[in-house]
Amino acid sequence: MQTQGQRGNTRRYGPPPARNARRHGPPPALSAVRARVRQWEPPPAKRVLDLTLGSTLLTLASPLLAAGAVALAARRPPAAY
Repeated sequence: MQTQGQRGNTRRYGPPPARNARRHGPPPALSAVRARVRQWEPPPAKRVLDLTLGSTLLTLASPLLAAGAVALAARRPPAAY
C-alpha cells in the first residue's frame, strides 16, 4: 500500500510549475491569441448591420422600458378585501 509521500511525481495542489519560456516557447493560449491578431479581418457587412440595428433599437427602447418600470412602481397597490 502506498502512503502519501510514495505517490510519485504528481502534483495535486498549488500553482503549476513555472515554464522556461526560452526552452518551451510561450504558452499555447498566448500563441493562439497572437495568431488570431495577425490574421484579423474586418467583420462582414451583415454583422456590422446587425450590431448597428440592435444597438439603435436598444437605445430607442430603453427610455420606454424605464418609463414602464416607473409606471408599474408608482401604481397604487390593490385594495385589500
